[in-house]
Amino acid sequence: MVRSVSRFTTEDADLLLSPRQRRDLLDCFGLFGIRFAVRLIRAGATDAPALAHELTAHSGLEDLRRTLHLQFGQRSTELKAHSALRSLKATLARTPSSASRSLGSAADRLLADTHVFRELRVLSGLRTSGLQLRDTAVVLLERVLGGEGMSPHTRRGPARPCSRADAQRRATRLTCSLTMLIALSGPGSRSGRRRRERRVTSSANV
Repeated sequence: MVRSVSRFTTEDADLLLSPRQRRDLLDCFGLFGIRFAVRLIRAGATDAPALAHELTAHSGLEDLRRTLHLQFGQRSTELKAHSALRSLKATLARTPSSASRSLGSAADRLLADTHVFRELRVLSGLRTSGLQLRDTAVVLLERVLGGEGMSPHTRRGPARPCSRADAQRRATRLTCSLTMLIALSGPGSRSGRRRRERRVTSSANV
């Protein structure tokens, strides 16, 4: 019955749901979603709350919510401040005066701090930029860039016993990797980007 759309919505099918209701289900879940729901029901999700829970768990929605909270929600203060400063600049431009020019210059200085946006840009491209990084290196860089939370403790990660020299070497490698990743997020020639990519890969995978 769920092999094709036409079979699922056929008028003469002996089902409890009308063809219109089945078409509504298709619009909402698609044929794959309906097939998956049938498998979940057969596996034991026999009531609406259980089925909804399983569908949500398998949809990736919770992972998306967590990512949005960690990468944007925890940066909301900075993002709102940036938006407010841009609105202030637009307002000042409509009322030129010596005072507005002074305020505009102050706003420009604050707007020049784009660290939050560069972090987000690097985070979004970390797994899609083509860098040949080990999974462990990607996880480490995501954490330090704030992908797991913004607090210094979260960025630093769990403390591991090591010598002072080892800690300094790891910090140096990580700083180099982050510097190169941020550089990759900016403009530059293709050859220059390739050189920086090789440096990021070699330093992060150590």
